[in-house]
Amino acid sequence: MIRWVILVVLFAILLGANYYFDRASKPEEPHVENLTIPEEPKLTQGSMEPGRVVVLHTSKGIIEFVLFEKDCPENTKRIADLVSQGKYDGVEFVDVIKNAQVITGDAFASGLLPVPCEGKPNIHNEKGAVGMNRTGSDIDSAISSFYINLEPQPQKDISYTVFGRVIRGMDVVAKLQKGDKIKRAKLRDSNDKDRKKLAEQLAIAVRRKVDAGPDLPMHSSDEMSERDPGKVLVLNTTKGAIEVALFEKDCPVTVKRIEELVAEGIYNNMDFDRVENSLIQAGQMTTIQKAGLPLEIKANLNNIAGTVGMARLDSDLRSGRGSFYILRLPLKQIDGKYTVFGIVTKGMDVVKKIQRYDKIKNASIRPATNTDKIVVEKVYKKVRLN
Repeated sequence: MIRWVILVVLFAILLGANYYFDRASKPEEPHVENLTIPEEPKLTQGSMEPGRVVVLHTSKGIIEFVLFEKDCPENTKRIADLVSQGKYDGVEFVDVIKNAQVITGDAFASGLLPVPCEGKPNIHNEKGAVGMNRTGSDIDSAISSFYINLEPQPQKDISYTVFGRVIRGMDVVAKLQKGDKIKRAKLRDSNDKDRKKLAEQLAIAVRRKVDAGPDLPMHSSDEMSERDPGKVLVLNTTKGAIEVALFEKDCPVTVKRIEELVAEGIYNNMDFDRVENSLIQAGQMTTIQKAGLPLEIKANLNNIAGTVGMARLDSDLRSGRGSFYILRLPLKQIDGKYTVFGIVTKGMDVVKKIQRYDKIKNASIRPATNTDKIVVEKVYKKVRLN
């Protein structure tokens, strides 16, 4: 009897020891209620309150721009420090892009750490905007090079830091050529005249944006499409081929942009960087360096499954530049808000297989055939029947 008691006690001791060492070997799991999920950072609006003024004495004349020090503290500090150190003195304008921008400041980039992007949704790349230049697609790679816009560059909004605005000397900026130099740069405090001049420039930009409307054709939503494809966009992807009938007659400006980008090879090796249950999208808004396009809406070109439309910023109807989406499912809630310029006629199975970062290996355009037109008719007839 005593023997059995001893055996039971030993067995209990062994079980206890095993439990102790097992718990000691496993880290304690955190309680769910102690876990916090950080919120996504929200873009803050800029005040465009003028700080100090940078004065550039160039080989073509004097340019003055105010710094948005309150909105872009890190970028403006970098510029102000470099000006104070005389780093821009004698530096060339390394590039002049006609009807776009002039760029300077690359000569002394080595040894400096990059500054983060401080783009603001309401500080746009208007004519006269002064922004931080950067390397490739890395928005936080700006070091010392900056640009001055000769014309609006909406494709750079938010992803490039606009840290200042020209208040005097835009006529000088327009005269600059590659190789012209900044003889010397200096920094001074802003005054009431500078603030008044900035207010005038901002007001001109607003009027220019309003006046730009009639320059491009805008189609009202009561117009109907004949759904007559003129051309076909062929996308050879890593998952297979997708063919899109383009509504050239209905969306001439948009389809022309697509043709230009195909001809330039912009879509070649481009990622599908947005993939959701309802859609796939190729090309980030910031990667296509083109001017924004007008909406081209037709009442009967709805966002059905297979629709191909021009992506844009939520806050700007005219911000589509070439990034496009293809719908896997119908999205009626966006009808009339996005330009529908095509419909998938072949390869919807491929559209459904696409995963994030699959690529468009290459893109081409061919004339539409009678077969393509028949397929388009069948697609929309099927939607009507359903």
